[in-house]
Amino acid sequence: METAAAELAVKSAKDEHAVEEKTAVETKTETAATETKTEEKTVELEKKEVPVKTYVVQWRKKNTDCLWRIAEKVYKNAAYWPAIYLANKDQIKDPDLIFPGQKLIIPPKPQKKPSYKKIKEQIKTKSK
Repeated sequence: METAAAELAVKSAKDEHAVEEKTAVETKTETAATETKTEEKTVELEKKEVPVKTYVVQWRKKNTDCLWRIAEKVYKNAAYWPAIYLANKDQIKDPDLIFPGQKLIIPPKPQKKPSYKKIKEQIKTKSK
């Protein structure tokens, strides 16, 4: 009887160990599946190309174009002009000076309004 009880104890210990192994394997499988889904989403986002919008600066007698007015036309909110400036830093040295005929890249509307103070600091460090 004692041997039967000992065999039963050994068998239950093996069963517990087998259950733990199955749980560990299932967890690894779930983690791998989640990582694969994340990688697929990243690849999908990379494949989506956002069409580049451009705006040609125009001259008028009244209400001449400036970054503020362009942002008002494009985003329906003039406070987003820094986004246009940042996207076109290579051709705009001073955000107060844009010229007729310039082709500006219009980035997608940012979720958060860009800070003018940060841009002003960037301009100062760039000019030094």
